[in-house]
Amino acid sequence: MSVEVLLKARLSREHWTLILKDVNKADARALMNGESLTVTPSDAVERLVRISQLPLKETDSRTNKSHAGQVDELVRLRNRAAHFNFEGADPVSIRGTLAVGLNFVLWFLDQEFRSQGQAEFSGVRQMVEELIEDAARELGGIEELVRERLASLADELAEADILLECPRCTQFTLMIGEGVEARCPFCRAPGANAEDIAGNYLEEILGLSAYEVIKNGGDWPLHDCPNCGAETLVEGIQPEGQQVAAEVPHEGESDYRWGCFACGYLARVDDLMRCDRCGRLNEHPTCPDCFANLLAD
Repeated sequence: MSVEVLLKARLSREHWTLILKDVNKADARALMNGESLTVTPSDAVERLVRISQLPLKETDSRTNKSHAGQVDELVRLRNRAAHFNFEGADPVSIRGTLAVGLNFVLWFLDQEFRSQGQAEFSGVRQMVEELIEDAARELGGIEELVRERLASLADELAEADILLECPRCTQFTLMIGEGVEARCPFCRAPGANAEDIAGNYLEEILGLSAYEVIKNGGDWPLHDCPNCGAETLVEGIQPEGQQVAAEVPHEGESDYRWGCFACGYLARVDDLMRCDRCGRLNEHPTCPDCFANLLAD
């Protein structure tokens, strides 16, 4: 992947050992022979942030995503390609994800490679300029295609109560509406159900890992919905045009914090609480089931 090569090229300018997965096993000959394990794109980003202090975790004003997030999206797309997981995928949605990658390539080339001014790098400068020109031309065509697709979906998208970023196509076209399952008309993911979409949203958009969250003593933010009962209520949703829900209650009370991907139920920061008996989320101090049990007792 060209982005991976660019990241490693920038790392090597700090020191060639930084492109190795384990710098303690640095062996120049093994590296030249292709025998050494090198860093993954996510590891390369972390090293560039910590060691080179590059602003890769800052938001790109064009895409409203962090540059590190753009790299993650490209890695997921590459992994899908490696496993032939494009069956039924809409070509326009794939191009939308590629546009994210081209945005990153343009920014990274401009910031980290275009500025090499030494005479011995004249050939590199020329190559970088040509790459930027080609990428910009391709990006323009893709963005125009995506704009046309979004314009054609405007009336349909307006029917949603909120729009979330789709974990499959990365557009803010995942519709959540009262009484219906979450769906994305942009990529129309075939065979996707509410449980799958909710899980993918937590992992791909919110960047969470069930293993890591539970290992660190946290609670996996997927709950039984108090409206429909399905385990598809996601905590921490980030609707388009809304700031990330406040960690402290009473701040950002107008923002949605929970959304059910099965029935479209939405709740704000102070709308839900944990039942004082069973701990399930609901709209009362004691959930209806526990209250019924109390009455029966």
